[in-house]
Amino acid sequence: MAISPQSWYSSKSKNHFTHTDSPVLRIRRHPAIPALSMIDPGGVVLGLEGFLCSYVLQAEKTALLDIGPACALPATLEGLKRLGIHPQAVDYLLISHIHLDHGGAAGAALRILPNAVALVHPAGAAHLEKPFKLWEGSRRTLGALAEAYGQPEPAPPGRVIAAQDGQVIDLGGLELEVLFTPGHAPHHFSLWDGRHRLFLAGELAGVRAHGIRRPAVPPPLYLEQQLASLDRSIALRPAVLCYGHYGWEAAAERRLRAHQRQLLLWRDIVAEGRKAGWGQERTAGECIRRDRKMVGLDALPQTQREREMAFVMNSVAGLTWHLKQALP
Repeated sequence: MAISPQSWYSSKSKNHFTHTDSPVLRIRRHPAIPALSMIDPGGVVLGLEGFLCSYVLQAEKTALLDIGPACALPATLEGLKRLGIHPQAVDYLLISHIHLDHGGAAGAALRILPNAVALVHPAGAAHLEKPFKLWEGSRRTLGALAEAYGQPEPAPPGRVIAAQDGQVIDLGGLELEVLFTPGHAPHHFSLWDGRHRLFLAGELAGVRAHGIRRPAVPPPLYLEQQLASLDRSIALRPAVLCYGHYGWEAAAERRLRAHQRQLLLWRDIVAEGRKAGWGQERTAGECIRRDRKMVGLDALPQTQREREMAFVMNSVAGLTWHLKQALP
């Protein structure tokens, strides 16, 4: 029986996902870029340990990229405290896209960070201000996992700014350029720091967690947009790559090219499966078997393995959707 994200999430209770132990908050500082730190809120959701993260960029002003889900907000705020950042000192919440695991805490955070404004893709701004449709759609798709993430609060009036492609955020000694990078979501942007050749990808570059690397291309997927967004990021010749899930790596340009090849490999396997009449489960299994970047999947703890399988199935569904539009 195939594991779809909807069926897997729906089969679990909220208590299955919520970590009952104290989350282990982790702070990482980049060894070569003093302005860059990462906050890992720990196991706030069972199975998502080493998966959720936020990035802090500090110069004369302070920005936080991807505040995360509502359930992680207390841990993320504690992370800011450990970095010596007072709530009043945060100037920007940068939301790469509005999915709950990236921007679900934005509204609540803006009430605690009195001087911050949230910068989000124009297509996502209304959903931060009035998140009812976002919440209902997330509950339909994610079921109990959405409940574990927590319901997003509306952003306070006047605190959400619609980003523009090419906009430069001047932190005083550090400039971040907003790059619209549709693919994982149509309302997705990434950030570029040319001084350090640092590319903060959001989920454009897929997921890197627990020793595996996989696509993150849910339906509806416009693969040409995703590949074009990757081309745009590669043209920058970045040196350091920050993943929305999870952490940073050097050799960024090579990593982005490798992710392009992975997407095309999975597309070809899904196309082969459609022609041969495979079911979704076999197609997902073939993607895992033929992709050496997925070799560590079976070694993961059960909860993490089940979660990753659900997301693999979601990417297979996205690629299937793409092929149906291209070759009905």
